[in-house]
Amino acid sequence: MPLARRARRDEQGMSIVMVSLLMVAMLIIAAIALDGGQAYADHRQMQNAADAAALAGARALERVRFRGAPGTDVDAQARGQATDNGASSSPGHYSCMVMDKYQQTIAACTDTLTWTALTNLGRAVGVSVQAGKDRTSAFGGVTGVGSVSVNSTAAASIQPLTGGDSPFMVCGNAAFSDTERPPLLVSDFTQPTGWQVNPNAIGDIYDLHGPQVAGCGSGSDSFKGLADGPFTLPAWISDAPGVRAGPTRSLVADENGCADTNLDNCLLLVPICSNGRGDGRSVQLYCVAWGTFLVHQITANKHTGQFLGGYDATGGPTGTGDPTAATANVVKLIR
Repeated sequence: MPLARRARRDEQGMSIVMVSLLMVAMLIIAAIALDGGQAYADHRQMQNAADAAALAGARALERVRFRGAPGTDVDAQARGQATDNGASSSPGHYSCMVMDKYQQTIAACTDTLTWTALTNLGRAVGVSVQAGKDRTSAFGGVTGVGSVSVNSTAAASIQPLTGGDSPFMVCGNAAFSDTERPPLLVSDFTQPTGWQVNPNAIGDIYDLHGPQVAGCGSGSDSFKGLADGPFTLPAWISDAPGVRAGPTRSLVADENGCADTNLDNCLLLVPICSNGRGDGRSVQLYCVAWGTFLVHQITANKHTGQFLGGYDATGGPTGTGDPTAATANVVKLIR
């Protein structure tokens, strides 16, 4: 065979080899690109699943601690949110832990005998969740990886609310309040403000707005309980006589939260105050905590409220103290 013809055939053979190698390389690059994009989407999905599960678990924990719900609700709510968002419920992909305020694990959410024990339940303020799944690699035969495990974690905790909005403020100091009802505040020098919301006041009805509400030692006989937020507590809040413009939007996480200017038979967050000051015309009350009240309008210029204690709020700034049954709380993601 002539040398020139043999050289051409060799070159053709080399070209086929090179093209084949190039196609394999392109397939590998395509597989990496597709799998990388899918991995990002799957990780985002699992992060959303973990976030939703942690929030649901922490909200259930709040109901267990302060409203008598069964401890099994914590894992049930967290697991349900994880699987509803595409995560697997297998032990290798799903876990749920109850935490204290230092983010230390107390017990698995399913271990209700441990974390609901008296020595542990008061420390339980948060839930951490792992949510994940297996996914099939788009080009597993090319890359040699048939499936990939995708897992994400999140944690949420119950935190005492410090900021919100309200048209009213109420005196909670027994020295200046109606002594026939339990005071809304009791002395507690372990707290930064020196006061704690009184759980024994839950269920009683208090005057929030009207001509005879307590001025909390301000020395004013014209104080009517009116305020104008938003506020971050503790703080001195000035009296705001007159009618507020625009709707009052409650932060209470309930469909019955007050949402307009008709403040009747709806839930409202109200600052609870310990002291007052004034010169007879301008009045300020020192308010230390938020309480949830079921508000009723008696007349155009008078509102009362049944104190309901610590309903959840939809959001707002929070403090570093411990959540209680009598304070308004917020469930937030912490990691």
